[in-house]
Amino acid sequence: MLILSLGIAALVATFLCAFFAKNRLVLDQPNKRSMHTAPTPRLGGVALWSAIACGLALHPLENHQGVLLGALSMVVAVSLLDDIRTLPPWPRLATQLAAALLALLGAWLVPTALTLPGWTWTWPYALALPLCLLFLVWSCNCFNFMDGMDGLAATQAITGFGGLAVMAGISDAPWLMLAASLTAAAATGFLPWNWPPARLFLGDAGAVGLGFWQGVLTLHGAAHRAFPLWAGLLAFAPFLLDGTITLLIRIAHGHSPLVPHREHLYQRLAMEPWGVRRTLLVHALFMAGCAAAACLTYQRQAVWGLGSCLVACGIHLGLRQYANTAKCTGRARR
Repeated sequence: MLILSLGIAALVATFLCAFFAKNRLVLDQPNKRSMHTAPTPRLGGVALWSAIACGLALHPLENHQGVLLGALSMVVAVSLLDDIRTLPPWPRLATQLAAALLALLGAWLVPTALTLPGWTWTWPYALALPLCLLFLVWSCNCFNFMDGMDGLAATQAITGFGGLAVMAGISDAPWLMLAASLTAAAATGFLPWNWPPARLFLGDAGAVGLGFWQGVLTLHGAAHRAFPLWAGLLAFAPFLLDGTITLLIRIAHGHSPLVPHREHLYQRLAMEPWGVRRTLLVHALFMAGCAAAACLTYQRQAVWGLGSCLVACGIHLGLRQYANTAKCTGRARR
């Protein structure tokens, strides 16, 4: 099943890359904020979701699983339309909110407690619902914001969803394991086409959809006690930390969160002297380490989970400090 998903993603990506590059359609044009230098097809999300859909279609669905896939389809469809026609922000945000609310209410995704290593708070539903809604919408946009460098989002999908699949398998959550492992396999099939220099981009349909799917499966695991909430977040810590901290810094400096920029940690590290490939390698190691730490510590004593989360935060802050002192500015280097 995983090989089938991987192969379909690679096959569809090959077709899309050849067709759209030849016909000069739906290309991402370089601009002053881009990290690529040549027009590149941006409908790679079609390859990714085609592969995942084929894998999931071979397995029977329960009602709440169908609700989740319906909510995901809403997000992917609007994001695909944005790839083709470029929509204003508000219709996209409204769709994300509607899809998040559908998933939370229709599939019982709201965890009964907020779990952190060594600490559990049974929160009131009236507070849990809006916080989970905010989390899902932020997950969509955080993954999309971080999808600005060749290979980065696909690598995070492989390690993050791979980590969720391992934890779900250990905890005997078969559908969650299937959904996460198919996503990791599809991202693996897509990665060769997205490896720097990329010949195909995920586009919003891929990146926003993956962000929504990451949030949904993380809450699903927490709500059904396959793994604690903090473990699901740790598996995607490199993206969540960079996206969240960068956004908060920009807001503190009076910048609009809707304005494109090049201030994410990965963007700054990809400037001289590191370059894209070295930055991708360091991030891949960081991503794999976070996913492995989540899998190894989520069932152990709280001190192990707390230590893993603190180490992940420390590595991110250390890299951010390096970027500040090295003054990583200018054009990205391949």
